[in-house]
Amino acid sequence: MATLHEKVPQPGQAKTEAEFVASMRALKDWSRLTYRQLAERAESHGDVLPHSTLANALARSTLPRQELVAALVRACGCGEDAVEVWLAAHRRIAAGPAPSDGLSESAPEASSAPSAPSAPPPSRPRPSYAALVRFARTRTGKSAGVALGVVLAVGIGLAFFTDEGGRSADAVRRPPEGKVTIRAAHSGLCVTEGRERNGRTDRALAVQQDCEKANSAPPVTLLERVDEGIYRIQWSHPEHGLGCLTVDEGGTGNGYLLAPQACEEDQPQQRFLMEAVDTPVADGYRLRPMNSGKCVGFVDPAMAKGAELVQSSCTGSTEQEFFIEAGRLRTPAPGASIPG
Repeated sequence: MATLHEKVPQPGQAKTEAEFVASMRALKDWSRLTYRQLAERAESHGDVLPHSTLANALARSTLPRQELVAALVRACGCGEDAVEVWLAAHRRIAAGPAPSDGLSESAPEASSAPSAPSAPPPSRPRPSYAALVRFARTRTGKSAGVALGVVLAVGIGLAFFTDEGGRSADAVRRPPEGKVTIRAAHSGLCVTEGRERNGRTDRALAVQQDCEKANSAPPVTLLERVDEGIYRIQWSHPEHGLGCLTVDEGGTGNGYLLAPQACEEDQPQQRFLMEAVDTPVADGYRLRPMNSGKCVGFVDPAMAKGAELVQSSCTGSTEQEFFIEAGRLRTPAPGASIPG
């Protein structure tokens, strides 16, 4: 354990998202606790801090959610005053640099972050859909910021899921429910459980794999309709039980991977709009996470077996289109068009 003579890391000097995350890593190291120990301590404080989520957040250079930061600070043994210091630094960095006295009316230059692209500043449309009310409910202990995030995410989901051509989610065609096979249109490979190819973590992730291999071993993929055009992708595993594919951290930017987590109600990062499209390949679907309105595609090289599913900006390419077929298929469906 850390001793009283060791200075507790602070975020005050952090000026960028990457520096803030580096401060979080320093705090975790200072605590001398493992990821699992931190998750257990967070639970004792009434926080939710899955060890895999924390490990993924600390491996990135983008700003994590405030709830995760607060849970980590408490789990490391710091008090509420320290929590507020960290959250104040988080808000400062999220707000960006201060304007230069209004001497220039030109737009500020875009940041040139060298690593994973960060999310653009979130828009704040006026919620005008009845469904926003239901999604805006939050459990006890959630902050008002989370409620706003859920409202905005669903507002995105309901407002503009009709770009890049093809049919919109209002099309009559809907995917089958229950046991399904999800197959990538660009490669013909099937979505199943795998690991990061770079070995950065050993956690379960959604990847593409040979259909024979994917559908002859767990998990079984299930599609559950939760609203009009909106579904949860569930994995049923004989050892790990039932989980839902989840956008890491509920992130709204590019580069967030998809991994199975415990299914929870009203979690937009576990809900996907299945957008029926006929271009570039007929009878396909785009998978659009409700937390961001972006599309699900693949980490490069996208044709490779084991390529991880990732949230990214919609491009309308075959790499972001999927076939969803009833049952567990061992080979591509007869007559299916698979680009070479």
